[in-house]
Amino acid sequence: MPQKTNEKPKAKSKPKTDAAPETTPAAPKNNLLPFAILAIIVIIVTCAKVSPQTPEESAKLFCRAGNHPVLATRLFTPELRTAWQDAETKDTAWAQKHPGEKPPFGDGIPLAGYPDAGSKCEPGKATATTVEIHHNFPDQPKGNWTDRLVLKHTDTGYWIDDIQFSHHGTLRHELKSAF
Repeated sequence: MPQKTNEKPKAKSKPKTDAAPETTPAAPKNNLLPFAILAIIVIIVTCAKVSPQTPEESAKLFCRAGNHPVLATRLFTPELRTAWQDAETKDTAWAQKHPGEKPPFGDGIPLAGYPDAGSKCEPGKATATTVEIHHNFPDQPKGNWTDRLVLKHTDTGYWIDDIQFSHHGTLRHELKSAF
């Protein structure tokens, strides 16, 4: 008769194969942190008060804003900002009345004379009431153009009251004539 022992039986080992080991799918990574940081930066930048004290400073801030209306409109006079907001409201209403059609500002309200922003935005010649904005394409200089910011000086600084587009017209005219 065989003797009983307290030893546990050995587990059978699985045969070895050349197949790749089974893996469990990795849980999706949470990539929200970069977006949260970016959102915080945008909020800080957009909420910070600006007060351009010279025409050149207005132009530099406008160039830094790039083609981002939230940043650029902070440099507008209250009257131009109101005209901008009215145009946005009308554009939204128009889009709702004409579903499937492109609204007048379907590509955004223009901040420059041409839709293709140059890779370099540089302030140019400034006076007390205007400052040139050079939109440059270093690789394609024939595509360069110059718009002009029309400024209004107040106790709090130099504010953009209009933009004269190089090809024709002004921002105020675009805002009014689109509807």
